[in-house]
Amino acid sequence: MIAKLKHILIWSLIAIFLLNIYLRGIIVFDEGQILNAAQKVIDGQLPYRDFQFFYTPGSIFSLALVFKLFGASVLIERLFALLVSLISTFFIFRTVRLVTKNIYASYLSVILFVLWSPSIINFIWPVNFCVLFGIINSYALVKFLKTENKNYLFYAGIASALILLFKQNFGGAILFSNLLLFYLIPELKNKINFGKYLYGYIAVIIIFIAYLLSTNTLGIFIEEMYFVMFEKIFKEGMLATPFIYNGAWYIKTLRTVFYLSPLIISLVAVKQTYKKNTEGLVLAIFAATFYLAGIRPTTDFVHLAPLIAISVFPLAILYLNKKIRSLIIFTFYILMGIGLYSLFFRGYYRWEAPILKNNIFYGGKVNLFINDKHKILFDKVIPILKKSKSEYIFIYHYSPAFYFLADKKNPTKYDNLPPEIFTTEIQKEAVRNITNAGVDTILLDKGIGDKTIFAEFIKENYVKTHQFSELSIWEKQ
Repeated sequence: MIAKLKHILIWSLIAIFLLNIYLRGIIVFDEGQILNAAQKVIDGQLPYRDFQFFYTPGSIFSLALVFKLFGASVLIERLFALLVSLISTFFIFRTVRLVTKNIYASYLSVILFVLWSPSIINFIWPVNFCVLFGIINSYALVKFLKTENKNYLFYAGIASALILLFKQNFGGAILFSNLLLFYLIPELKNKINFGKYLYGYIAVIIIFIAYLLSTNTLGIFIEEMYFVMFEKIFKEGMLATPFIYNGAWYIKTLRTVFYLSPLIISLVAVKQTYKKNTEGLVLAIFAATFYLAGIRPTTDFVHLAPLIAISVFPLAILYLNKKIRSLIIFTFYILMGIGLYSLFFRGYYRWEAPILKNNIFYGGKVNLFINDKHKILFDKVIPILKKSKSEYIFIYHYSPAFYFLADKKNPTKYDNLPPEIFTTEIQKEAVRNITNAGVDTILLDKGIGDKTIFAEFIKENYVKTHQFSELSIWEKQ
């Protein structure tokens, strides 16, 4: 009875801690893109055909369903994100306990996981779902190895296919990871078992393809994925950052070790478990492939956070080695300390004020605690956007939350227009859409430059009427 009460207390504290984090802050760019995309789906638009989206569409469809059931607001989106994180955390606990049979290692894993992925990215974003279904995929494979119940292979197939529907790079990585496991692990290595897994995987893919065919979006989906993934990201290096940023040699060395730590931990765990602990091998290979899929092309703290969170799996496996257990426990606590420091003292989502400085309640469609900068901007900008006589406004280049908060629509397909995407042809298309929609208000979150089609159009037809920090509002002359 006392042990049960301890579990209830720990999980209650985890839920309260995460709720406190999830009710704070707002990200007008990445989070805004998901919010506005989900609203577009509710309004009858479809991704790729009616608006551009860089990833596979699972996150926006799931959020659109939640909005349809409970209403569209940032608070509802955050509560949905909280649910996703709590389920992920629960399966972290179940999986680690299943493999290690050690309650201490299980809760170490839970706490470290919570301090990284759920706490750093506290809104609906594709990687959250990839983490969730990746954990469930690993849990299902471990359960099969424990029970030999082939239904778990079917569930693993479904989970790994769902990852592909939420973010294509992680979907490909997990499929590769699972195929490797079916090759390496004798208990998995037969046609019947592989077929059971494949049934689950193919069932999800067939449903997705059927949806694309029924909405006549298969062709445009393939074109968009090729354009973004291969033309822009792989060939032209859009979104690419240095692996390690500039700094003194010792800083660069420490950062390199830190950024490589999830992979190093995973590979050590692979070595320890290969041909010795098949259940541990599942977790180690999953963590390694998840890291390799997520660390590039954009290598920064935000992209690293879920990769460190997933490294709880190989750390838990290494905990079983009594010779290095003290070192592993020390590693757990060091990473927890870094996570706590990053959460409370570094910028929220890297670019914003620290999370605890988001302590001003803001109503409307937000209903969260935000920082004073966002309160001032929202108070000044949103009323002006709402006064527009048109149902359309245009925002350049990436602050789509204002569409959602002002209840306005984007006349173009593009909520995110980085310079690599904003080609001459797309500029012409945007100008044509803005003109045809009768847009009388444009919000800029960065300079428009000179001697471009878009810049000339703005300067010839609009006048800057307001400047609030980095945001400027241009209205029709």
